[in-house]
Amino acid sequence: MTARQPRSVPLLALIVGGLLTGSMLSAQSRTSVALSEYIGDPFLGTLLTVFGGSVLLALTTAFWRPPREGLVRINRAVRENRLSGLWLLAGVGGVLIVLAQAIAAGPLGLALFAVGIVSGQMTGGITFDALGIAGNGAIRPTALRVIAALLAVAAGFSAVVANGSASVAAAPLVIAFVAGIVSSWTAGANGRVLHVARNVVSAGLVNHLAGMVVIALIVATTLHLNSGWHIPTEPWLYCGSLFGIGALFGATLLVRHLGVLLLGVTTVTGQLVAGLALDALFPTAGTRTDAATIASVALTVIAVGLLYSDARRR
Repeated sequence: MTARQPRSVPLLALIVGGLLTGSMLSAQSRTSVALSEYIGDPFLGTLLTVFGGSVLLALTTAFWRPPREGLVRINRAVRENRLSGLWLLAGVGGVLIVLAQAIAAGPLGLALFAVGIVSGQMTGGITFDALGIAGNGAIRPTALRVIAALLAVAAGFSAVVANGSASVAAAPLVIAFVAGIVSSWTAGANGRVLHVARNVVSAGLVNHLAGMVVIALIVATTLHLNSGWHIPTEPWLYCGSLFGIGALFGATLLVRHLGVLLLGVTTVTGQLVAGLALDALFPTAGTRTDAATIASVALTVIAVGLLYSDARRR
């Protein structure tokens, strides 16, 4: 394995960046859900969000030279076998998570689905860090890292206990767990592509195009299932593309510095905190902020603290 390089950015600043990335994911989720509900089709809503991001990144690439140079470097690295084509499929991971949500969130409920996702993210984070897939060298699974991962999973379970979820269907929970692992792999793969491209717009465009192809195929095969689409005209419903790009850039830039696990825990914390704020400022039907939700946030903050302490020792 390659040796880890010294950080050029303070660790605390990187963690704040991870929290902000998570908050952008939460904002993207809120706007994307609203768009999908308005349209009446979660797959078409996802396609519009990814398509919007792809257009913005493509226009940036067309009028700015560094992203074009990054694409040339990616192409050269693939042809010279310095970069596996597998890493270019990271965008598919995001689409698979959306698909998993469509399949498993209903039978499980959102709380248990979140537990499955976070459990998979933590498992994948520890494993992929140990393998060094982000190109930042291997990070061994210390006791602090394992405890922090377990705390993050416990944060999700606290919400489930509060909601009284007792019976669990095994297959949907496995799907959610696998989706969480895929999410961790996606973060590492994007970091590997960025390392070659040396430009975050280039890496983001490759990510979006891969995801758009897959979700477009899904929409094309389900056209006959939903003919009652309503395309909204409210501009704010399409802001998910901007939030998605911001979150992608943040995760792609940070993963090589923080590692997959620490990035995962900080983004989950950012999502929870931002989710609390959005629920308070813009409540939706069924919005409920209770002690269990606050406990979940507290547990993830403690997990971030443990990982921060572990990272400072390295």
